[in-house]
Amino acid sequence: MGILTESNVPQLILQLNAIQRQINYRGITREISDTYWKDEIGPRLYPNWDSDKDKLVQLNYYDNGSFHAKRRKFVKNFSTNQYEWKDYEMEAYEVEEAKEIFNLLKEAFYLIDSVEKENFQKELANAHYEASNVSWFGIRLVRQFLLEDSDWVFLPDSSITEEEKELWLKYRQALRDIPQIDTYVEPTDVLFPLSPRDYNIFYKIDNPDEEYLSTPNQYLKLSGYFVSTFKERVVQYLLIKQSILNPLNYKSYADKMRSLDAPALDTETFIDSVLASVQQEIDQEGEGE
Repeated sequence: MGILTESNVPQLILQLNAIQRQINYRGITREISDTYWKDEIGPRLYPNWDSDKDKLVQLNYYDNGSFHAKRRKFVKNFSTNQYEWKDYEMEAYEVEEAKEIFNLLKEAFYLIDSVEKENFQKELANAHYEASNVSWFGIRLVRQFLLEDSDWVFLPDSSITEEEKELWLKYRQALRDIPQIDTYVEPTDVLFPLSPRDYNIFYKIDNPDEEYLSTPNQYLKLSGYFVSTFKERVVQYLLIKQSILNPLNYKSYADKMRSLDAPALDTETFIDSVLASVQQEIDQEGEGE
C-alpha cells in the first residue's frame, strides 16, 4: 500500500451541483441557465448520469481522472412497501464517459464566463448612456447618487464642523426639492445645486458675498458640470448597487424606474419602491419553482 502524501492526493478540478445547476471550476462558481441546461447539459447526462428515477445530485472530477458522484435513486422500501428517494455514492477512475462529461462542463463554464463578460459590457454601455443622457430617468438616477454620495457627512467620524454640516443639510434638501415635472417642462431644464465642497473651493473665491445657494448661479444643469464630473462615478455606483442586490440587474432596475409613474415622490421613496417592486417579482418567481 502506497504512502499518501500531499503530492499524490487528488485535487478537485470541477464540481457540478445538479440541483442548483452550478459549475465550480478551479474555485470559481458559475450559474447554468435553464435554457443551456435544457438544451446542452441535460440531454448529455441522460440516461446514464441522470434520469427520472436515478438523479445526479453532485459530480466531482479530480486531476487524476477519477470522479465521485452523489446520486439519488427512487427505490422501493420493502419494509414500508413505499417508494422513496435514497442517496448513494459512486467512485471510479479513468472512465471515458466521466471525462466526456468533464469536458462538456468545462466548456459550459467558459461559455457562461464569456456570456457574463459580454452582458457586463452591455450593462456598462447602458449605464454610461443613462448617466450621460439627460432624461427623467437620468435626473432621478443622478439625484439619488448625489444624496447617497453625501451620506458620509453625517457619520460620527466625518470630522466636519456644525457650520459645514448645515450647508450639507441645505444641499440635500435642495436635491430633494427638485421636481420631476411640475416646474420643469423638459429634463434638460432641471437645475442641480452646487455642492458645499465646490461652493467653498471654487465659487466662493470669486463670489465671497454670496451665501450658499442664495443665487441662481449656484444651480447648474445636468448636461454640463454634473455629467463631466460625476458620470464615471454614477456608472460605478449603479453597477455596484446592482451586484450587491443580486439577482437584481441593471436592466430590471432601469425598466422598473421607467415604468413607475411617481414623479412627485422624494428620491429615497421612489428608489425604494422600485427595488421593492422588483424584489417582489423575484420572490414570486422563487415561490413558483
